[in-house]
Amino acid sequence: MSAVEYIDVPAYVIMTILGVALSFWGKQLARILSSIVFSAFLSYLTWIHSFRLWNSVAISTLLMLIAIVVGFLAGFLIYKLAISTLFAYIATGILIPSIEKGILFLLVMMLLIAIVYILSGYILSLLFALTGTIMIYKGITTLGLNGIAALIVCIIILVLGFYNQVKSKV
Repeated sequence: MSAVEYIDVPAYVIMTILGVALSFWGKQLARILSSIVFSAFLSYLTWIHSFRLWNSVAISTLLMLIAIVVGFLAGFLIYKLAISTLFAYIATGILIPSIEKGILFLLVMMLLIAIVYILSGYILSLLFALTGTIMIYKGITTLGLNGIAALIVCIIILVLGFYNQVKSKV
């Protein structure tokens, strides 16, 4: 008995549409997503520490709601700095793997923060455009488009998506 290959057409259509969105607007969508995540993280920390400090649900809830707003705004406004700092910390930890992380660690980290911050617009745009294009390629080839034609379409979308994200000031 041969196995019948089932293709979930709606799933691949949705994946292709999401790939287009990611290719053209990935950096902007990531900024909103990072705002939500940073807001959740900050509100969680605020709740935990304020409840431990005052042992009051009312005060903790009020402070948590304030932290949600502050976290969302901060996550949106310092998006590039947050990503640059995170990348620099991880990369410096790999470059300087010693247990005692002193002034050299901080200097290398500050240098990497500056470099990544300056290049982050291009790097993020390229990564999102490339990720979206890969999703598009997988979706349209699974749905039956020839691999060569799909590759040509995806290269065009990659270039246009990268350009759209780089030129966008959001």
